[in-house]
Amino acid sequence: MKIAFLFVFILAAGFACSAQKFKTIELKPIVKQGGAYLYDLKRVHGGAYGLQIPLQSLDDNEVNRYYKSFRTWKTVGAVFSLIPAVYIISNSRSQTFDQNEFWITFGASMAGILVTEIVANMRIKKGVDRYNSLVIGVSGQVVGPALTYRF
Repeated sequence: MKIAFLFVFILAAGFACSAQKFKTIELKPIVKQGGAYLYDLKRVHGGAYGLQIPLQSLDDNEVNRYYKSFRTWKTVGAVFSLIPAVYIISNSRSQTFDQNEFWITFGASMAGILVTEIVANMRIKKGVDRYNSLVIGVSGQVVGPALTYRF
């Protein structure tokens, strides 16, 4: 009896597992308009973080590397933003509070945030450019000589 129940259970589980179907969706190019990203002419919420699914669904090592690098730089920028708060907390028990030292720390933190934001935006831009070049491919043929340049 136990063997028959086990056989029926395995057979039913096999049918249940095979019921899942995959749906193929055509990837569309990503457009940056102003400060927002558009995918399929719809605004991507969450900024560049919202591009994770289309970028990683392409499964290209270079695009994935650019996206991971973008996230790393954004995390480093978030750590830099905590430095002034850590300075205030660490000096809250002392009797003297050096304002010049605080402003130097604050300025260095803001400079670090600015640099990491610039680098992160460059990384996501390179990832989106690579993604678009793979998704769109060669859009047409050029008759005659052509000049290609990239900024």
